[in-house]
Amino acid sequence: MKRIFIAFLIIFINQGYCQIDNGLFDGENDRIAKLDSSTSNNQNSAFGLGGLNYFKNNEFQEKHNPGETLFGTLLWAGYNLKLSKTALVTIGALCNIKYGSSAISQIPLFPIIQLRYKLKNTELIVGSIQSNTKHNLQEAQINIENSFNQPLEYGLQYLLKNSWLNYDLWLNWRQMAIPQIAQQEIISFGQSASLILYENKIKNAVLSIPISTLIYHKGGESLIVQKPIVNDFNGSIGGKLFLGKIGLEISNITFFSHDFSPVMTHTFKSGIANQSYLKIAINKNQFLCVIYYYAKEYYSPLASNLFLSENSNNPILTDRIRNFTMIRYQYKKELIAKKLSIDLRAEPIYHMESNKFAFSTGLYFKYNIGSVIL
Repeated sequence: MKRIFIAFLIIFINQGYCQIDNGLFDGENDRIAKLDSSTSNNQNSAFGLGGLNYFKNNEFQEKHNPGETLFGTLLWAGYNLKLSKTALVTIGALCNIKYGSSAISQIPLFPIIQLRYKLKNTELIVGSIQSNTKHNLQEAQINIENSFNQPLEYGLQYLLKNSWLNYDLWLNWRQMAIPQIAQQEIISFGQSASLILYENKIKNAVLSIPISTLIYHKGGESLIVQKPIVNDFNGSIGGKLFLGKIGLEISNITFFSHDFSPVMTHTFKSGIANQSYLKIAINKNQFLCVIYYYAKEYYSPLASNLFLSENSNNPILTDRIRNFTMIRYQYKKELIAKKLSIDLRAEPIYHMESNKFAFSTGLYFKYNIGSVIL
């Protein structure tokens, strides 16, 4: 009977895309030092130490998207100092050790300098902002592998959460301009919102409208060697239904992309994509998604090439139509409560536009001591 029910859902949702649970990369739920403007908290400071071992293997085997293997460890340490019940300062560092590169000089080191100020249902973050998966963007807009390649973002962030709206507005200063070596400034501006139309806490049911915009800018006006100015726009709107009691999540989202640079910098001026997903909780540790994704001339500068019509590093490499189905399996569990977690993923893919198979796998271990900084 259960198999018949699942098969019926798969047929009923003829388009399925799964935004898999990326809580392992967020860290926010593990923090000891909480900000609460309505209650007192005697814990004024906390030390954090932790790591994330990651192994991601993408065997996509496409001309514009051959795939790659990411194998390494993120290590972080820092100190949370509570200035008051509404203000918190975090100072620390994070290093990204990519296996296969033994030279110390080749190990990226990222400073963690963050000020968080909370007032009622709003929060302002300055310095090291909440990044990547924490923005609640879909993978057609932002690649979860940015959590390994560029694990921290720096800039300004404003958060708002109430009974009908979850809102995130941020500015990420990705790279400063250095005219002497013709290095362009790179800035991204983003906002994501979830408008809650209906919520039943007793039945654990939520109906919402996810909306987002993302602007990616490369400047080049003051460089000794002129480089093209890049302005990319990406937006999305859709619907999402979550039924927690039966472990079911359904969503459909449409994406738009547009190159509004002074001189066109991409093969395709504008594009569109559609994704939705059906996610079934097998039990509290295992999840299954059935996926279908379609895009035409679509591009997002921070997303994985799997979802794009144009290679993010080389606009000459293109695939105008993206049309694939995917099954995603995820197993996640706390091996030691709040100390050690495992996340295992397997994702077979079938490209209907080329009649080819591909796959992706991932294995992650995360461990924490004290207050989580990541």
